[in-house]
Amino acid sequence: MAILSSKESEKAYILATVSRCTYYLDKLHELEEIGVNSIEAFHIDSDKSWLGMSGLICRYGDYFIIAFRGSSDVDDWKKNFRAFTKSYNNSDESALSKFSNYGGKVHAGFAMTITSNWESLWSQVTRIYSLSNHKVLLAGHSLGGALAILFSLKMSSEVDKSLIDSLYTYGAPMVGDQEFINFFNSSTLFPHHRFEYESDPVPSTPTLPGYIPTGELHYLPKNKQDEILSQRTVPKIFRIGNGALNLLAKKINSSDITGVLGHAALEAEKLVQNHDIAGYTKHIKTYYMRNHPKAWVNSSFKAKQDKSNFIDNNTIYPW
Repeated sequence: MAILSSKESEKAYILATVSRCTYYLDKLHELEEIGVNSIEAFHIDSDKSWLGMSGLICRYGDYFIIAFRGSSDVDDWKKNFRAFTKSYNNSDESALSKFSNYGGKVHAGFAMTITSNWESLWSQVTRIYSLSNHKVLLAGHSLGGALAILFSLKMSSEVDKSLIDSLYTYGAPMVGDQEFINFFNSSTLFPHHRFEYESDPVPSTPTLPGYIPTGELHYLPKNKQDEILSQRTVPKIFRIGNGALNLLAKKINSSDITGVLGHAALEAEKLVQNHDIAGYTKHIKTYYMRNHPKAWVNSSFKAKQDKSNFIDNNTIYPW
């Protein structure tokens, strides 16, 4: 039995493709080929460069899409490494007291980014579209998924929670603790579809105690392209260390060092590839085609001969 409905599969595929194109602005024509239009890129600078953020604003049918880009430069990595949690409450006496209440402890780098850029991004959104006749789809890959989660909560609490149709994240890190999750669930009305591909290590981060994932898990097993599972077939651990741990379990002598390094490099490359948004997109597309063939054939973009599975030799493997 399919775990996603035909409509959910369609949204998952479209939003994965939009999320991928946040990294490749020269590929935006491919979004038009699958029915996405009125595309506008956004980039918001900040006094602190690492607090900036980028993404795409566009339309698909009756939906309005906001997709956040993941990490692709040093400043984004600075944001990622601020992997400590801090309680943001309106009663705080610190400079962070202006932050909206996230209900618990959240990743400081992610929260500071959304709070710092909220007014600028929302101003840009309302300048482009009137939301009165459109439901909003929010999405993001990697860091972009984490930002989409916090943005969705901000939008629910400060604008109108009924405007959001759903949230789709791909390979996103965890954002906050259990108190945050409880507050998120009680403050939002929409489903959060959380996709994790094979042994992608990023959804297992940050590795600090207290972090809990949001949303409903949709696990994509690499060897079963037509399946999406409700639970992992690979344990949830910080998998970047797997190759090294496997090697340490063996008795390694000095003559093995070249082979050891080579094997470790291959293991790292596999993990990086599992985080690539292209793998997510291809899997979801295959699932959609095989589990909902009638819906796929009748979809608005099918007749346009989807060419969105591009391969770029200069692919960035972002977090």
